[in-house]
Amino acid sequence: MVRVSPVSRRWLPCYFQAEACGFFPVDPTSKEMPWLFDTSHGEVKVMELGQQIIWALCAVLVLAILYWLVKRRRVWNQRYGPLTKLDLVAEAEILLHYKRYSEAIQLLLEAQLRDPRNMHAKLQLLRCYAKLNNRDEFERVARDVYPALIQNKLILWDKIARAGRKMDPDNPLYQPSGNTQQGRS
Repeated sequence: MVRVSPVSRRWLPCYFQAEACGFFPVDPTSKEMPWLFDTSHGEVKVMELGQQIIWALCAVLVLAILYWLVKRRRVWNQRYGPLTKLDLVAEAEILLHYKRYSEAIQLLLEAQLRDPRNMHAKLQLLRCYAKLNNRDEFERVARDVYPALIQNKLILWDKIARAGRKMDPDNPLYQPSGNTQQGRS
């Protein structure tokens, strides 16, 4: 252990700062940190073998817990998506409220990439394309949702068809058929 004499302390102003903050004791024989210093010889204590084994087991246990948490997080991300994932459809709805359609479309397309079966994202995309009067994209998404909506959600398909007829009146996809008329009655 290096002992700092009172004379050399004058030349070490940083030593005084460290001493004042309590980073290390001035004298190794002092009683400030008895668990670090052997007060009889002024030497640093060495842990016994039993203590070393206990600390090693604690370190292994901490590492095992960290490994388990990381693995669990990966499994969660694979099943449900990342924990930091935002609800993109809800964020797009906010953007739609402020008439920021192009940004909302980007978010909704990203939501569709994450989950291609997300019907809510597709319906919001239809809403955006109808507001922007984008016939081609509206028709592409409408053809995608048509099989799912025509079977059991006819009222929703009627709203989509009405919006499609406003943009493209000659498109047969949006024309009322016998199925939709029978579904209403």
